[in-house]
Parts: sequence; structure tokens; C-alpha cells
Amino acid sequence: MSPENPNQLSLAKLSLCPAMLALASAWCKVTIFNLPPAHNLSHDWYEWTWLDAAGAGLSSFASLLILFAPLALLRPVARYFSAWFLNLVIVIVVLANLLHYRYYSDILSVSEIALAWQAVFITGSIFSLLRPIDLLLFADLAIAFSLFPFFVRRVRGRETGGIHSPLSGQGTYRLLLVAACIGLALLAIPVAIIHRDKNEVFLCDYFRFFGVRQIGLLNYHFYEIGSILGRNLAGRATLESADIARVKRFMTDWEPTATARSALFGAASGANLLIIMVESLHAFPIRLDIDGQPVMPTLRSLADRSLTFERFYSQAWWYGKSSDGEFTSLQSLYPDLNAAVPSKYRMNYYRGLPRILAESGYSTISAHAYYLISRRNYNDALPGSWMSKALRISRCALVTSVRI
Repeated sequence: MSPENPNQLSLAKLSLCPAMLALASAWCKVTIFNLPPAHNLSHDWYEWTWLDAAGAGLSSFASLLILFAPLALLRPVARYFSAWFLNLVIVIVVLANLLHYRYYSDILSVSEIALAWQAVFITGSIFSLLRPIDLLLFADLAIAFSLFPFFVRRVRGRETGGIHSPLSGQGTYRLLLVAACIGLALLAIPVAIIHRDKNEVFLCDYFRFFGVRQIGLLNYHFYEIGSILGRNLAGRATLESADIARVKRFMTDWEPTATARSALFGAASGANLLIIMVESLHAFPIRLDIDGQPVMPTLRSLADRSLTFERFYSQAWWYGKSSDGEFTSLQSLYPDLNAAVPSKYRMNYYRGLPRILAESGYSTISAHAYYLISRRNYNDALPGSWMSKALRISRCALVTSVRI
């Protein structure tokens, strides 16, 4: 076996170093979320520990090794560019999660990617969350891409005889194999943590930050993707044609069981119907007094003259609490556990309260805050299934049905 060409070995080292620096830089950036917290969060019942931080750091290093290892198969120039481009993608993910965390005290969910286009409506809020220190995330990228032309000239100057080998030397092959094996071996750490889940942080689709503390940012997003794909595949497998036929027969054969109309039937005939839904309003302040003064005197007075229901529990899950709360109230249907109904089923046909009223001669109008209409695809969902017209207003969220 002939000895390796020194020029090829030198070229291999020259082309591998930038990729290794890009990997190390990406690892430092994703581990930001595993540093000791600067202050106690409002929901921080899960204590930060060095053991969790070390496990998350090793877990992040494992996933990065697997992501960067295939780059060794590329030619030097392509390897350089690809490594730092991958670093840029990771920086974007880190920065997006940082901004989300600063506003919501939690990490982005993969399911929110479908709503990324709506960021154009909140650019002012996004820029207000940025800090000068965030520029450090891009500092090494600026240096790396500014040095790229010099790297290209240096590599081409070392290539001789028109030979462009993607790998130079058996040592690089061994490095690729070792990196992949180490990455796969270290992946056993996050897999074991998720399987054990001693604090049940992976059972919840919210407070995702506590999961990131244990397995790292990238691994948590990979876990989310796997969970979503698993739920979708499982859902398709359990929905059989016999189940669909049974539901259709039930809807076709259903008949009202009441033998006579209630004495209250039509009591408000000819009157307007106004439904007001208030975001994040709990019932307990209605009866709450502080220093002898009622917290909500107007609502208390209204409750005293109305029917109230104390054993009411919201059926809306985490993904679409506001929009799904409205959906459940108007349609008498359960929301989806894995997505906001107006986002996932925006083109479906529903026959709920708004449509029933419209069939009786009412003109139905939905008046929402502008951001909510855009965020939850109400422009598609309301005209097609709920309301005949959607109004955009600045500081209220209500649903009205007006008799004409």
C-alpha cells in the first residue's frame, strides 16, 4: 500500500477544521437553554441541576455529531459551506426559541411551524424582543462566510493534478465512522431519559422547556416530530371504513327525543342574541372581595340576575385554547387534542349554533381582535362553517348574532 500523499493529508485537515469549528459553535449555541437559570420562572417547579445539564449537553452533542458527520463525504469547498450553512439553520432555530421563551417562558413547538407565515403580523413584537447580545449568535457566521473566498483559493491551490477526492486519507474515513458511532452511542442518553421520564415532563405538550433541560433543544424538537408522526400514523390506522359508516348511520337515523316543546321555547323570539367570550377570565373573581370591595362588581351583578354554572370545565386543550373554546361553545363538539381546530380543519363544514340561527333568518357576525382572526385561520373557518361575516376590530373579541 502506497503512503498517503502529504498534500492530500494536509488538504483533509484544512477542510475538516472549519466543519469541526462549525459543529463546536453549534453545540455552544444550542446549550444556551441548559445553562443555570438567571431567575426563578413563574412556573419553574422543575429545579435545574448540573446532572440534567450534563445529560442535555451530551445529548445535544450526539445529535450534532450525527448531523455533521455526513459532511465528511463532501468535497472541501462544499463541506465548508454546508457546515456553516447548517450552523446558520441551527442559529435560526435557537433564536426563534429564545424569542418565544422571552415572551411565553417556554420553547417553540414544532406544530407551530405551520403558523410561521403569521409572523409578518407581529414583526413589531419580534423586534422588541431582540437584544444586542443576540448578535453574538451570528458573529462566528460572519467571520466564517467572509473567509470563505480565501478558503476556496487556498484549497484550489493545494489541489494538484486535477484530483478532487471527497475524502483524503483513511484517517478521514475512520474519523467519519468514529463520529457516527459516538453520536449513535450518546443518543442512548436522551432515549433513556425520555423512556424513564421520572418527572413526567414529556407527557405534556406545554412547559416544553423542562424537557429541553433534560435532552437538549434539538433533541426535544426531534422528539416532538417523532411524537406527531406517531400520533398521525396511529390515528390513520384506527379510523376504519366501518367506523365512518357507523357514524354516518347515527347522524342519519338520529331524531329528537322530546315529545313536546319546552315552555321556554321561543321565549326570546324576535330578540337579538349577543354572545360575549372573554379571554382567560376565571369564575372565582366574580365572588372575590378584597378589603371589602368586590373585584368584579358589574359581572357579579350580572351573575346575580342570570343563570350561572359553577361545575363547568374547559374542554379546550393547549394548542387552541382560545379558538377551540369558541369552537366547543358554538358547535357542541370536542376539540382536537393535537392541533387547533380552525388551523387543522379550517375547510370543514359544521352545523352549529351560528348556522342553525342563520337557517332561522338570523344574520351572524363574528367580531374578533385582528390578530386572532389571522392567527387561527378564521378567514377560512368562519365563512365556511361558523359565521357569515367576520369583522376585524382592535380591542374586543365577541360573537354576535343579529336579527334583521
